[in-house]
Amino acid sequence: MNKVITKIVALVALALVGSTTASASGIEGYRIAAGDVLSISVFGEPELSMDRVRVPTNGVLSYPLIGNISVHQATANELESGIARRLDGGYLRDPQVTVTILEYRPFFVHGGVFQGGQQPYAEGMTVEKAIAIAGGLTEDGLDDQVTLRRESGEEIANVSLKATVLPGDILRIPVREKIEPLPGTPGGAPVAEKPKLYLYFTGQVRSPGSYEYREGMSVRQALALAGGMTGRGSKRKVTITREPVEIEQDVDVLRGVDLSEKVKPGDVIDVGAKLF
Repeated sequence: MNKVITKIVALVALALVGSTTASASGIEGYRIAAGDVLSISVFGEPELSMDRVRVPTNGVLSYPLIGNISVHQATANELESGIARRLDGGYLRDPQVTVTILEYRPFFVHGGVFQGGQQPYAEGMTVEKAIAIAGGLTEDGLDDQVTLRRESGEEIANVSLKATVLPGDILRIPVREKIEPLPGTPGGAPVAEKPKLYLYFTGQVRSPGSYEYREGMSVRQALALAGGMTGRGSKRKVTITREPVEIEQDVDVLRGVDLSEKVKPGDVIDVGAKLF
C-alpha cells in the first residue's frame, strides 16, 4: 500500500513540474549553463528573436547578426545587456532585449528511490519534492540521511527535506541494510545489500550526467562513458571533486588531472574548455 501511495504522489508531482515554466528572475542570481532552455526576444524585431533554444554543452549560441555569443554562467540580465550592447548602434537604436529561462537544466537523484537518475527541474524544488518526482522512497530508502552535492562541489550531509534543490544538483538517498537469512539458516545474520557506485560528469563532455563506477577505471576510460570530450574540451583542464576519506575533512578538488589517473566512486569529473 505504501508503494502505491508513493507512486501516486510522484505522478502528481510530475504533473506539477510539467506545467511549470521558469521565468528569467525565478531563481535570484541564477547562472545559465548547458541544458537550460532559453527564449530571447527583441521588442519589435521578431527576426532577432529565438523562441526556444537549448544551451549546448559548449555554452555558445549562434545569434542573428552578431554571431556566436557565450551564455555559460551568465545571468539573464547580463545576457540581455550583452546582446543589447552588441546590437545597439550598428543594427538598432536602444534595443529592448528580454531573456527568459523556459526550462532549467535537470538535477539527479540516486539511491533508495523508484526512478533514480536525471529528473526535470522546476522552481521551488526541495529535497522532499525531488524524492517524490523520482518515484518516492523504496521500502529501504532513508530520507533522514540524504546527501546533497552542488555543481560547485559543495556537499551537504543529512540535508533537510525542506532544503532547496538547484538545477544540476545531485541527491544521494541511502538505503538501510537489508536483512536476509543465509542459505539454509532461517533468521540468520544480516546481509548488507551492496549499493551501486557512480561517477558524475559536467562541462565539456558529450553526455553530461551520472554513470556507474567500474573498479580500476582511469579518467580516460571514465570519459568514454560520457561520450568523450566535446571539440572544445581541454585535456589540460580536467578537474575532479572527490569525497573526503574522513567525515571531518573537506572535499578534495584535484585540478589539471592527468587522463591516466584512476577515478574513485563518487568523483565529479569536470572538463574545462579550451581558450581558442
